[in-house]
Amino acid sequence: ARLLVRDERRFDLAPRWHLITRGEIGVSWVQRFSLLQRDYRFFAGGDRSVRGFGLDDLSPTERVISTDGTIEKVRIGGRHLAVGSIEIERDLPRSLAIAVFVDAGNAFDHFGDALAWSAGVGVRWKLPFISIGIDVAQALSDPIRNPGEKHRGPRLHLNIAPVF
Repeated sequence: ARLLVRDERRFDLAPRWHLITRGEIGVSWVQRFSLLQRDYRFFAGGDRSVRGFGLDDLSPTERVISTDGTIEKVRIGGRHLAVGSIEIERDLPRSLAIAVFVDAGNAFDHFGDALAWSAGVGVRWKLPFISIGIDVAQALSDPIRNPGEKHRGPRLHLNIAPVF
């Protein structure tokens, strides 16, 4: 069995200030996780998840020996998922807005595993029912990265969201 719940809320704090929250939680109940297809496993990271990380960059890994004999880490997906975001947006003239945000989350096998954190800024163009924007996000923590690996740099993300 698998349960996935997502929600996003927008609160008007003042005439030009808005608070946007987003959350996602997923849980799997399976006896033999190794038999669960990749499509039903959880992954985090990307434009609508934890910005600052690439699409599906956050999940448990497995060491695999490649054909040339090198050992690689392959993302295999997790049993569970937790992602949250909080964003403050300020309206500007000409249907533009700026935003600052903090995201946290991960796909994991055991509750209590470390979350990845990121923060960033964005610019939005607000149309009647949709907001289109570009975000720049920086990973603040990386629970998957091995010691000695290069730290992640800032990432660009496309942000398309409904405005109600």
